[in-house]
Amino acid sequence: MIEDQRDVVSRAIIRATARTDADPLTVRDVLAEINWAKISLVAVEDYARACAIAHRQPPAGLDTARFADVYSAYEQEKTSRGEIDFDDILLLVCHIMDGFPEAAAQIRSTIGWLTVDEYQDVSPLQHRLLTLWLGGGGPDGKSAMNRNVCVVGDPAQTIYSFAGASSWDLLRFADEFGPLAADVNLNTDYRSTPEVVNLANRVLAAAPNREDYLKLVSARESGPRVTRTAYESDMEEAQGVAARIARLVANGAKPSDCAILTRINAQQPVFGAALRAARLKYRVRKDSGWQSSALADDAASKRALLEAMGLDATGLAANDDLGVTISTIHASKGLEFKHVFLIGCSEGLLPYGSPETGDALEEERRLMYVGITRAEDSLHLSYARTKDGYGVQRRRPSRFL
Repeated sequence: MIEDQRDVVSRAIIRATARTDADPLTVRDVLAEINWAKISLVAVEDYARACAIAHRQPPAGLDTARFADVYSAYEQEKTSRGEIDFDDILLLVCHIMDGFPEAAAQIRSTIGWLTVDEYQDVSPLQHRLLTLWLGGGGPDGKSAMNRNVCVVGDPAQTIYSFAGASSWDLLRFADEFGPLAADVNLNTDYRSTPEVVNLANRVLAAAPNREDYLKLVSARESGPRVTRTAYESDMEEAQGVAARIARLVANGAKPSDCAILTRINAQQPVFGAALRAARLKYRVRKDSGWQSSALADDAASKRALLEAMGLDATGLAANDDLGVTISTIHASKGLEFKHVFLIGCSEGLLPYGSPETGDALEEERRLMYVGITRAEDSLHLSYARTKDGYGVQRRRPSRFL
């Protein structure tokens, strides 16, 4: 298994572009694009055509032909080391299932029932493996198919489209595997108060494909109203949020009951400084690196889940409070907190880059929805009118609100 994927990518960039070195940001972006291509089942020779069809722009200022050279060099470098990456594991299993009938039959014989969670985030590669496991084949792709499959997903939580995930397979599941034995709408929210749920529903109600999304109903009693606060500067926003958390803690809440959610990593340091000044312990969760090794992600996700439950790495109750969580919205997916502070709710930050109407805007809308629905008891929305209090350009509140 590959140990340092970034080093392999760096060497591939140098080999294919004749550069003397590759800066970390370029390596990160190129690695993400290679992972996208592999989980989207896009081979090196098909990359340029896939970009043309998807209107996709290669990263790092590379054109499609040069990126294909880097992609090819990455595969060559990896092979020369006798290593594979995580995507290769799935691709190799697909190859075995496709090309070796006896081995495929043996693997299928061990699978009686299959359950897939977070089905809205399934990539084309994962979907291909799923159908092969179930026996898909033949002219219609359904010959001798095992239909004992259950999937769970929420199209409104598709927030990794940039990395190849798509809710397409979830939305067309009935067409692919029908007739269905059961189709259950899980629209009861046991986590959040009606105030939080109502806001989440309003955000999705403005989506052009609103019929794809469930309308949630809270099973909880009414709670405090959702607060919305505008500050003059980023520093004032951070100090204001820290002061509110300090008041919650003074009134009996634990610091770990509170989370500050950001759109990007760069928003986090100023909030860490404000919490330190308020003598509040905190921990930081940056973007979870969903595009990189899924093995590493799995361990990180399990650790995050244990921490959110107040447990240590062994599953035992943690003695010390873990502190306020500062996290990107992406990294908070799957977690919940009693008190959530969703910051930077302004045009340019959320939605990021103020995209035009289209897929990018709808991805940002779903991201806002995910951030809102992390809150159990209270939700506090805020933004700063300017970065430093002196800027001529004034920020506008997010269109989602």
